[in-house]
Amino acid sequence: MKDRLSFLIGSGNSLHAGVASTSMITERVLTGTDVSRHSDETYYFGKPMYGTPDEYVVKVLSFIHRLKMEIDNYYSIHPNRVTNYEDIYSVAIQLHDSEAGEFDNPVVAALVEKIRSDSRQILVGRPLLKTSDWSIIDISTESINYIADVVWHMLATASGDLSYLGFLKECLSDDRFDGADVFTLNHDTILESYFENVDIRFIDGFDNPTDNVRYWNPSNFEFANNKRVRLFKLHGSINWFRFEDSPSLTLGIPLKDFWKTGSRDYPPKGRPEMLIGTHNKILMYSGPIYVDLHSLFYRSLQATDILVISGYSFNDKVINTRVIYWLSSNPKNKIILVHPNLKNLKMSARPAIARQLDFWREQKKLSVVEKRIEATLWSDIVSGLS
Repeated sequence: MKDRLSFLIGSGNSLHAGVASTSMITERVLTGTDVSRHSDETYYFGKPMYGTPDEYVVKVLSFIHRLKMEIDNYYSIHPNRVTNYEDIYSVAIQLHDSEAGEFDNPVVAALVEKIRSDSRQILVGRPLLKTSDWSIIDISTESINYIADVVWHMLATASGDLSYLGFLKECLSDDRFDGADVFTLNHDTILESYFENVDIRFIDGFDNPTDNVRYWNPSNFEFANNKRVRLFKLHGSINWFRFEDSPSLTLGIPLKDFWKTGSRDYPPKGRPEMLIGTHNKILMYSGPIYVDLHSLFYRSLQATDILVISGYSFNDKVINTRVIYWLSSNPKNKIILVHPNLKNLKMSARPAIARQLDFWREQKKLSVVEKRIEATLWSDIVSGLS
């Protein structure tokens, strides 16, 4: 009986393809360079209309820098820990959800009052309506949207050579393995582009087009037929949008501009379906779409013998828990980790994983390919099986 192989891929895998790094996105978020708010309430790259400074961006930048001060102070005892856009997004959405009554959080209430009292200049005078002030819900909503839009547009500009992903194609021609499931935490579309470029058939959970929109249908994963790759995007994607005229705000991938699809459907908000932030993502894993994906992730791992992990920093607590449980559930299960510097990875990983890596290696449950992904061949990966 052939072994079943799965891949868990993080953002480090996309850097060689020219995808913006976390630090690059954070810099753009914090500077707001050439970012402006459109009348459709979304943020775009480009100069503001009419050549005047964008008052929304000015206010949002002041607010997120105020949040960054709190986060920097929290991490001050960890000199290697640098605040990034996901940290800021996480705090902003906690403030929003607490004020909106979405999640009761007594600890956040104290921070809300602290910011409200010492940031009055930020909250005074709404753009286009100077006689009205911002509420914490207002400014946190704009900040969340601003960060999401900057992330989306920066991740959509990759244009690098994808041939370094050749190990994925070689995997499928290796007779020792029965197909592959690919789980990615990335929002970009690098993997889809690679599979299409080399004519690899894959299932991504979306139907064939209807009026130039491919709608979400997770049952496709159950009936993969001769498509040997199943692609699961556990944190959403830059080309996933919710369409308001479909049942339950159905998720879809438009194959053309929204208003040129020939469908009466259109996204009710002009930004894609993506999970951004740190621990706040966990709250969304039980929501529509993601509950399907994470259920499939769990079930796939139960049928997996070998998990190849690349580009992942082990900072998602739920994903880490799944990996730990899977590895300990069967003596046969094994991880092949592609990473150029295990010492650095242990320093950045969540403690539950960092404590285990050396032990797993001693127990022959973990093999490490100490290379960058662009320098890694399929032969390097399978050598870890011995």
